[in-house]
Amino acid sequence: MTKRILKLRNVVAIAICLAAMAMVMSGCPGGDGYPVITDKDWKTTVTFVNNSSEEIHLYGEGETGGPDNKLKPGGSRTKTFTEEAKFTPTTSFTVTAFRNGAVVSKHSFPRKFDGWNATLTASYPW
Repeated sequence: MTKRILKLRNVVAIAICLAAMAMVMSGCPGGDGYPVITDKDWKTTVTFVNNSSEEIHLYGEGETGGPDNKLKPGGSRTKTFTEEAKFTPTTSFTVTAFRNGAVVSKHSFPRKFDGWNATLTASYPW
């Protein structure tokens, strides 16, 4: 009877250790270098800069051309874009240049996250 109790204790101890290891490992970053997904959001802060000689709308993913993103020559604006942390973000961020009702061009800028945040500068012309 004593041997059975000792054997049962060993099995329970091993099960507890395995469960603890699984909980600890689930909180580790994945092999892709991104933090574990929690209730936080991914944030990308973009500084848009118009280095052209004409006014232009510069906007990022999820935006459309409008008065808020129209830049005069030499002008700039900064905006933080937030993405839900339900997925791993892409490694690039697409910016659109828009003038006179038409898309002039699009460009994908690389972004590298430092924790939950990425910062980039989108200068037009690319």
